[in-house]
Amino acid sequence: MSTPLENILGLPAAQPLLPKRKETDRPLLAVLAIMAFLATLALLAGRQGLRLGTEWQNELYGTASLQVFGVAPENQDIIITRVTERLESFTPPLRVNILSQADMTARLEPWLGPNTSAEELPFPLFFSLEAERDIRPEQIENWLAPLNLNTLVDNHAAWRNEFETLGHALYRTASLILILVLAASAVIAGFATQSVMSAFASTLKIIYRSGASRPFVAKLFIIRTLKLSARGALIGVFGGLIIALLWNGFILEKGDSLMQRLSLNLSDIVWIVILILVFIIACTGVSGLIAWRAPQKKHKTR
Repeated sequence: MSTPLENILGLPAAQPLLPKRKETDRPLLAVLAIMAFLATLALLAGRQGLRLGTEWQNELYGTASLQVFGVAPENQDIIITRVTERLESFTPPLRVNILSQADMTARLEPWLGPNTSAEELPFPLFFSLEAERDIRPEQIENWLAPLNLNTLVDNHAAWRNEFETLGHALYRTASLILILVLAASAVIAGFATQSVMSAFASTLKIIYRSGASRPFVAKLFIIRTLKLSARGALIGVFGGLIIALLWNGFILEKGDSLMQRLSLNLSDIVWIVILILVFIIACTGVSGLIAWRAPQKKHKTR
């Protein structure tokens, strides 16, 4: 059995140029994991905001409401029949649903109180319209013109625009937060590199006097930050996905809601992978730049 050379010469075992210190690496790892966690939540929130805006728009697309005003109670049945027959002959075909006075009273009860009746507050005749394509209010009103009724058609275009604006606003806000978190992560990695260089100032001095180049020293810190940022990114992303699952399972109730459940599709997975890569590159790049520039500043001060 061969004996290692260091044992023959009585030399200590080989040590890395920058010894690992768990007590100094753990705080940086924890901070990077938290930043990756926040970046993951911002990414998921932005994607969900964009998706929600599209879903809300699609739910209102091809729908409209028709209100007929000034119809006497004794004429309501015949007017409903005539309007329904007229709408069913419209091209493209329309699906017509009639909301009764009792239904309208029940829907308005939270705002008007439980004792409000149709006699106290007469409601217009209300028709819900659905079609395979977008409904144009002026076409419906022109089609009903021969009936000589006071009508109002709304295809929810204003609501669709509001939903689109809201979805894009959520997406832009989350994107700005994501950029801020990534920038802060890179700055933290840079400050951590400066702290490590200060802690190992004597070691670095010996390395430079031995003829080491700036790229060689920068590579040492790049490798160190690469490992820490990769671990931090994986831990943070995993934590963010866990929170998303908890949000789906325990916070949001099932059924229709403005806040839909967070859903991860293939595009979201791709964006999460891109986020991990960008996070690692940002932290590692700033760390390497700081390590590469530091010797140059020292030489200028001499």
